[in-house]
Amino acid sequence: MLADPSGKRERGSGVNERRILATFVVDGQIERLPAKLSKRLVLYRWLLQRFESGWRMSEAEVNRVLRSAYADTATIRREMIVHGLLERTPDGTYWRPNAHGE
Repeated sequence: MLADPSGKRERGSGVNERRILATFVVDGQIERLPAKLSKRLVLYRWLLQRFESGWRMSEAEVNRVLRSAYADTATIRREMIVHGLLERTPDGTYWRPNAHGE
């Protein structure tokens, strides 16, 4: 589907993202993961804001950041990799792809 050149879809998208965050995040904590993938991706992109730009971290460091918002770090970390929000080297270094030229 092509984006609406008027920008209405983008504005509506932001409202929808705020609604999703308000529904699933309470006091900075994800209360539960939504069943719908598109809603989970909103939460995962929100979580990425907790990482500094240009970062490279070990799995333990990534888990510490993710755990600050949700207990099941393995599920979130795995889904973030599957959906291209995180990348991982064989030695266990994680980073955000395409962030600031990476």
